[in-house]
Amino acid sequence: MNSFSISSSLYLTLVSLLLIKQHVLCELIRLPHAPALTSRKIIVNHRHLKSIEGSMDLTTDPCENFYQYACGNWDSMHTNITKYHDYYRMIEYYTNREMAIALQKKTSKTKEPKFMENVRAYFKSCTKMKHLDLSQFLKWLQDHENLRPVGGGGYRKDNATADAPDWLRTLAVLTKYGLSDVLLEETYFKDLHIIKISRPQKNNGFVKFPYQTFKVLTYSTFGWKNETLDNKWILFSSLEQELYELQKLQMLTNGTHKYFNLFTIQDIPWLKYYINLLLNNTQFPVRKLKIFISDISYITRLYKLLQAYDDEFICEYLQIRFLWSVLINGYTKFSPEMCALKTRQFMYLATDWLFERQHQVLVKNIPKIEQMFKNIKEHYRKVLLTNPNGFDTKIMSFLMEKLNGIQLQVGHLPRSNTQQKLEDIYSHLDLDENNFYHNQMQLLKFYTNNTLLNYIATQNRTDYIEHDKKLSPYFHRIYNTVVLPITTLQLPIYDVNLNDLYQYSSIGYILGHEITHGFDTQGTQRDANGRKLTLYHDMINANPRFEENLECIRNLNNGRIDEKIADITGFRVAFQTFFELHPKARQQTLNVNGRNMTLDKIFFLNHAQFRCTSTEKNLFADKTHGTAEDRIVDALSHFPEFVKTFQCSKYSDMFLEKTCQLWRR
Repeated sequence: MNSFSISSSLYLTLVSLLLIKQHVLCELIRLPHAPALTSRKIIVNHRHLKSIEGSMDLTTDPCENFYQYACGNWDSMHTNITKYHDYYRMIEYYTNREMAIALQKKTSKTKEPKFMENVRAYFKSCTKMKHLDLSQFLKWLQDHENLRPVGGGGYRKDNATADAPDWLRTLAVLTKYGLSDVLLEETYFKDLHIIKISRPQKNNGFVKFPYQTFKVLTYSTFGWKNETLDNKWILFSSLEQELYELQKLQMLTNGTHKYFNLFTIQDIPWLKYYINLLLNNTQFPVRKLKIFISDISYITRLYKLLQAYDDEFICEYLQIRFLWSVLINGYTKFSPEMCALKTRQFMYLATDWLFERQHQVLVKNIPKIEQMFKNIKEHYRKVLLTNPNGFDTKIMSFLMEKLNGIQLQVGHLPRSNTQQKLEDIYSHLDLDENNFYHNQMQLLKFYTNNTLLNYIATQNRTDYIEHDKKLSPYFHRIYNTVVLPITTLQLPIYDVNLNDLYQYSSIGYILGHEITHGFDTQGTQRDANGRKLTLYHDMINANPRFEENLECIRNLNNGRIDEKIADITGFRVAFQTFFELHPKARQQTLNVNGRNMTLDKIFFLNHAQFRCTSTEKNLFADKTHGTAEDRIVDALSHFPEFVKTFQCSKYSDMFLEKTCQLWRR
């Protein structure tokens, strides 16, 4: 036999083996009425099923601890758990690695837009750094803002000199560059020409400076010796205690009665001076601006307190708090991955543009996700129309209008004239790949203008572009919109080739979860246009059956009640939507770890596994959501179909006599 015949025979044999393998894989993952699977689809679904199998702890009874059953071996499946501890952070970790490679070397020969030149300049300036010198930030402020650096004394005002520095100007300048959560919180409402002034409330409000951090920061930056450092600390901690007590007092009084005051900018001279400085040379017009104060008592007491101190000391205090805010943003090292992360944080829209250019298939499949969103909303509509709480027609009309108005935004980029809009957004930046400190200060100011001052167009959704980097999906209450970051749409949470079973138990649940935030204890306080309207909220909560179920969920964890509502309802809606679209799926099975498992069981499994967390980190609760285990156990144990599917006895831990359901009979 000649060589040609041997080669042909070998070729035919290999082709036959590949066809047999493809047939076996098709049988392994076949779903009812599924179209013929491509090779890519076969591989993706096969790997995903193997990932499900590998993470399971088969020694655990699913009716006793379903989280352990689904996630018990998650750690052993991942070699980089020191870099990430759950799937969201795993996706972020690999996204940062991907973006670092893309930013290190431009692969396309086509000319990039100016904003991408700035992105690369910042990334390169970051990777050239060896260590962070915080004093360089103060030097930059001295050179560019004429701000006197730290170095004055700290004492009461009655001992101060007449020409002491201006603490209001220092506060305004540092706020422009990211100082927040210390004295005031500002929110700018574009359409109403209002700036809202309140005590710090975001990020848990005012947090006192830790002594050890203060010691390390001031010693490394200013070289303060122990005696000077201790004297400074006495003054700093004394002021911080007074600020803490003042804000705590206001929190207590706000619980009984609130003061809402609307002033023109002329009415309070010191606030007029401060706001003029704050908004000078920004995109925010001061003309005809009104000041909205949520609690005039706090503002009055704060000003009186700070007037009792020497201006130079307050300026010093504010500058050190500013350096602390820079420090806690990271920069412990300047690896390519860390620099990619920081680039994405400060120029999120630009890096999303680059990410989408590298994932064109994903972008083209956004309509499929939008269809999934429509399916979830349609099932949600049916659930609301059953009216399990017996609401009257006015409340039902409010709920249906709210649901109909909820939109989906996939990614943060504007979808029309995208490149030009990004050019306009980043037009004032001119970054230098050899000057990290200059770049950082420019981006801090840019970031503040677009996030900390919250440029909010209250009615026109198209005027608003989110500039803040969000790790996970969220519901924007003002715009009644579910926002799904484009980088979330990666394996193991999403892939265009994943079967509906996996997509609905992950992304489908996420969409249901975020929609539910429109109907939680805060969501029902806003109408379909995002306007605050507590009338219907009060009427809903006056309903006895609704209040009974709300109290049931509140008993699970009162501090996280809205997340509990969203977890329980969001999962149920996703589950029911999938099986409504695939009515024969309940009779189908897949081979999982050598056993035939029904698709409803796999739905539960896949949902739990995208919440899996490494064993060590699962001990610590997320401030907003709780531990991963609590989230899974609560969502599934309060879903009666779970114990029915797994045939759990009434004596098992996952079986509950009474389940908490707000929107279900």
